[in-house]
Amino acid sequence: MRISTVLLAMILSVCIGGCSKLSERDLADLQSPNDIVKRQAIEKIARGERFSLSVVNQLFPDGIIEKKAVEIMARQLREEQESEDIQVAVLRAMGDVGKRIEVPVSPIIEKLKHSNPRIRLQAVESLGKIEDPQAVPALVELLKNETDRYPVIWALGEIGDRSAIPALNGLLSSEDKYVRYNANKALAKIR
Repeated sequence: MRISTVLLAMILSVCIGGCSKLSERDLADLQSPNDIVKRQAIEKIARGERFSLSVVNQLFPDGIIEKKAVEIMARQLREEQESEDIQVAVLRAMGDVGKRIEVPVSPIIEKLKHSNPRIRLQAVESLGKIEDPQAVPALVELLKNETDRYPVIWALGEIGDRSAIPALNGLLSSEDKYVRYNANKALAKIR
């Protein structure tokens, strides 16, 4: 009995140490001054490489390293010291991670005001993936920018919050048939 307990503990410790694909090293790489290393860490975190064994996932469901990574990425967005490519990669990763665990949306919402359309549109896409209703007022405000309408309409439909209905209803009378079509699809998702 005692040997089997020790053996089980050894197997579990090997699985925890060896099956975890995200590590403290990935967190260090996320903060690397080298953009290539940083980008690889961001992409790995976005893929959600946690534990490959379901038993380990049940024992450690928190995604502790993922949560730490999200904190670091949120800080990187707030500080705005990263290159455009890294900011876009971080936003994309936040959207992907946001499907699995809770992520702070306020730094992503702030990027909706960014002058760079690439960063702004990636923020829209990430907010649509995360589906947090806190983003709806900022997305509705962004609808005024005619160049960003299609992805914003999509994101509002994905979020599915009823507070977006008046803004989407207003788009049904647009001269642009694609705006009308997309608004109609978003409203169908919400209803």
